Amino acid sequence: MYFNETDRDTEYQTKLCGFIEYQYEIKIINFNAHTRGWYGETWKAETTDKDYFVKICYSTENKRNFAKCFRVLNYMRSRNIDYVLKPLATKTGFDYCAYNDGILGVFDFVNGEHTENYPLENLIEQLIGIYSLPPPSNVEQEEFDFGKIYADYEERLYGLNKLNKYNDICTLIKRNIVLLQEIRLRAQKYEAICKKETSKRCITSGDVGGNVIVNSGKMTIVDWDYIVLAPVERDLWFYACKYEQIDFINKIFKNHGFNYVLSENKLGYYANSRFFYYISEAIDCILFNPKSYNEVLDWFKNHFDRRGFEIGIIDQIEKHAAKRINN
Repeated sequence: MYFNETDRDTEYQTKLCGFIEYQYEIKIINFNAHTRGWYGETWKAETTDKDYFVKICYSTENKRNFAKCFRVLNYMRSRNIDYVLKPLATKTGFDYCAYNDGILGVFDFVNGEHTENYPLENLIEQLIGIYSLPPPSNVEQEEFDFGKIYADYEERLYGLNKLNKYNDICTLIKRNIVLLQEIRLRAQKYEAICKKETSKRCITSGDVGGNVIVNSGKMTIVDWDYIVLAPVERDLWFYACKYEQIDFINKIFKNHGFNYVLSENKLGYYANSRFFYYISEAIDCILFNPKSYNEVLDWFKNHFDRRGFEIGIIDQIEKHAAKRINN
């Protein structure tokens, strides 16, 4: 995480709590650090009426993306999508506010378990409601630009190597250079194909998989910091870990009147490109906050030790493509 809870001393917490009370005109009776979220700070603010979730992003890229999500969240909720976070406007009507060189947002708190264990069909049904919305204007669109993703990865890796003090992570990356080269070539192949194809663009989060809160069967999709208008595969590649699931998702689409068939090419693009994207994010954590090193090192070990969850998905995607062609 960018900021450890040990950095949040009593003085800092008191100032932050007072700032939120003033900006949002609420009276907080309990204010405690919260565990949800990989980036920035997260807090739970309790009032006599209801509880709120507070998130602050500090790094340049993440706070820029965070600031963009509020307008689209409000748009979705205005279209009766009540299973995404509900932002609280400031007393002056703004979606968020600046704090301590970061971007601070307040949302209605969602009770429940932050989990990846839920019926896939239920999630797809909710996503169809979002995917069926008319795309809002002035939202970033998917360009299938793996070249930029890989350039960002190289830039961050260069910055990490230059510091010459995070050798464990650098060694892990060097040890897996053959795997990385294989993924890079596959991503470039799919990039070239996807750039030529056209498909429906929908509101996507880019990280639905691990961002669902379940409470008594009700699901809420959280963390929309990276909203992009893109093919739905941007969200759903994560669920192609068995090629039968691709057929299963397509069947749900058909049963609910959503005219879309998953593309193995787009699934392949996201599964390959995200492998580098996630590495860049992990390195970002260290470069921005060195105290996150041990946590990020553990993430790297898992990422490579399992030979990449994404690699298993890639194999399933290609099996599904072969099955379809043979049939």
